[in-house]
Amino acid sequence: MNYPPGAVRPLTHPLFLILFFTAIFFSACQREPENPALAYRDGIQLGLEGKFQEAHDAFVHVLEIDARYMPAEGSLKIARDVLDQAILPKTAVHLFRGIAFGNMGQAQQKILELNAAIESNPDYAVAYNERGIAYFNTERFQQAISDRDKAIELDPEYASPYYNKAIACEKIGLWQDAIEAYRGFLERAGKSFREHREYAAWRIGELERIAAESRHTS
Repeated sequence: MNYPPGAVRPLTHPLFLILFFTAIFFSACQREPENPALAYRDGIQLGLEGKFQEAHDAFVHVLEIDARYMPAEGSLKIARDVLDQAILPKTAVHLFRGIAFGNMGQAQQKILELNAAIESNPDYAVAYNERGIAYFNTERFQQAISDRDKAIELDPEYASPYYNKAIACEKIGLWQDAIEAYRGFLERAGKSFREHREYAAWRIGELERIAAESRHTS
């Protein structure tokens, strides 16, 4: 096709098209991967605003980015439970507020929110497990263990409280209780807990050795 002088010709040369689409491909490949922590924070914000379906979808997305991002597992459970009407909306809001305070290092504020969540839904295991995290982070290990025991009593197949109980028991030298809690975790934890499962299995061996040495010297 003939073009008049000075006209801009369309860029349809095969070599140009190859270079153009190659540049697009490499640009897409070089994009920074999404940060699961930032996406998780967005989900928590949606949850504490009472936007539970959007929060649910955000936590699902976090796990699509990183299937091993464990905080999203627990928060997804909260979102599912409130959408299924297993817990009250105000309970979920208190839980998400508590988690947000915990993420900011404000453990006491988290405990207050979890107290309110437990008051509104006293039979919800997740609330006790979350409050146990705050107690653990403030070195109130016996209270942390008590909350994990309550969570296990309410939902014996909920894996996280067993693991969290085990690490609290270790802090105060309850070796056998820690071993039993780690075993309980291994019996219930799914594949997404791979790193936690590996750690629990290793700690069982270490604690059995420590417990044996303690019996030998006593």
